[in-house]
Amino acid sequence: MIRATDADKGHVLEKLRINILDNVYLYIDILMYGFDHEFSSVWIQRDQGDVKYIVLKYYDSFQLYAAEDALDYSEIIDLIMDYKPAMISGRADLIRSIAPIVGELYDETYGVVLSQPHTGLKYTDCFPERTKEEDMEEVAYLVCTDKGIGGHYKPLELMEQFKRRQNDKTGRNYIIRRDGKIIAHYATYAETPDIAVMSGMIVAPAYRGNGYARLLHCFLADLLISENKTAVLFCHEQDVLKMYLKLGAVVRGEYGKLTMRKTGNAKG
Repeated sequence: MIRATDADKGHVLEKLRINILDNVYLYIDILMYGFDHEFSSVWIQRDQGDVKYIVLKYYDSFQLYAAEDALDYSEIIDLIMDYKPAMISGRADLIRSIAPIVGELYDETYGVVLSQPHTGLKYTDCFPERTKEEDMEEVAYLVCTDKGIGGHYKPLELMEQFKRRQNDKTGRNYIIRRDGKIIAHYATYAETPDIAVMSGMIVAPAYRGNGYARLLHCFLADLLISENKTAVLFCHEQDVLKMYLKLGAVVRGEYGKLTMRKTGNAKG
């Protein structure tokens, strides 16, 4: 695989756009940031001029693309073993192919990609507020208490990602406060003018069962749709998925994620 350059950008984005909901993070991050930043790098591999494989390193995570007829993942494996990212994500069949080879280092998770139509939720005594920069550290620590959505992050690094996305207008965070503290959070982790990924949903354990997750989800989805964006989300928890489906969300694909095990938890 070779480092991508600006000359590759149009072809790479065209390839990812074909099945954009299978590659939404890759597409948005490359569209917004290009190929050469201190927090991101992109590698590609071509076959007779056609892009067959794409790897994006974004902070301490990898996002992967492989053409559906691709069979040889050896160079992707080499990059993974060189960098050992904290998290790797991509289309489910791609992650299933890679997982047995790197399984000593990573745990597997699989879920579905959904799009959310307008929900029409009416608000009463609780209205989410936009997160201010001075709240980002508290938000990051809250997200990192949940292994599933924040376990592969370090709180202060996640805080910096939140701040960067807010400043670059590629992401925004919303919170609910109770008893003088932030007890619930939801955000867009990537955005373009026509599509946004919702993620980072968490409610502090003592405040669960009060409808805060549903409220945040409906609020953010309806806000994005009012801005003519497609609202996209990823889910692997069956009870949460039931909520999304009841709100009209539509399953659009399947994804996989590999999360680095903590030292000393390797198999064998």
